[in-house]
Amino acid sequence: MLALPRLPAASIDDVVADLEALRGQLPRRDGLRYFNRLYLEVTTQVRGLVGTGAAADPAFLSALDVAFANAYLTAIIAAESGTAAVSPAWRPVFEDRFAKRVAPIQFALAGVNAHINFDLPLQIVATCRARGVRLAEGSPEHHAFAGLTTAFERAEASAKRWLLTGLIRRIDRLLGHVDDRIAIWSVQQAREAAWTNALALSALHDAPELATAFQDTLGHTVGAFGRGLLVPSIPGLQRWTDVLRPA
Repeated sequence: MLALPRLPAASIDDVVADLEALRGQLPRRDGLRYFNRLYLEVTTQVRGLVGTGAAADPAFLSALDVAFANAYLTAIIAAESGTAAVSPAWRPVFEDRFAKRVAPIQFALAGVNAHINFDLPLQIVATCRARGVRLAEGSPEHHAFAGLTTAFERAEASAKRWLLTGLIRRIDRLLGHVDDRIAIWSVQQAREAAWTNALALSALHDAPELATAFQDTLGHTVGAFGRGLLVPSIPGLQRWTDVLRPA
């Protein structure tokens, strides 16, 4: 059983502590560890922005970061009782997390897909409601959210450096199609879509049945895209990576 001592996290420091605890518990053959490492890097950058005052509306960003992370960490704990316990958006990641023919970068991006395209719009809405602010295009919250673009892009670029370089990349070019998976992914586009979906979900506040249907459809759509990101690429690639790449 996984142990996350700070869940539910109450601060970004708590989030970092739980992500680090999780990193130490996920086995080497678990594809989820690649997304977790990427997420830890992003969260550390966000903590730096908030802590130095470089971010617009740091209180909002801090609250959103914590709610966002709790959604992911809660899903991990729920998945221990079976993948049916998590949203359809996350099921491909949890179902395939030990697949040996899926490249590390695919696991990382599939986790980002579920977390940004599904968890993020829900938590944007929840955070705004909890703070009593109106979710709107061009609002202070929107500007603060947009200010995180650099942190996400840096983390994405870093992930591609440490997950698809050297021998692993040469093996892929000879035998696989990992680059094809990466080519269809954009963190920037995903974040923009997350904000748009949050606006749509917020607009359905007075129509709970429609809001539930929208959320369910979103979860299944994100999950379907995630399955595409996790299509096996190279025979034995995960095993090679476990040997060649440090923990």
